[in-house]
Amino acid sequence: MRPRAGIPLVHEGEEVNQDYRSADAAHELWRYRQLQEVLRLWHMRATAYARPDFAERARQARTGDPAVFTPADEAIPGWT
Repeated sequence: MRPRAGIPLVHEGEEVNQDYRSADAAHELWRYRQLQEVLRLWHMRATAYARPDFAERARQARTGDPAVFTPADEAIPGWT
């Protein structure tokens, strides 16, 4: 294997090793699905945190503020 221009030989082995791990991971579909799930959750969190009223809504959710939330037994018939 010829050294690439501008890449020191010290890093060449690391780069090949990283390429190998990437190619190996590409065959594992569960990793791709796991990445999709991580990115989906990250997007949801980023969207929530970006709202100006996030802190207040988080407090309401933690305390179960009755002015904002309806108890499940009232909202869902047959809930016990």
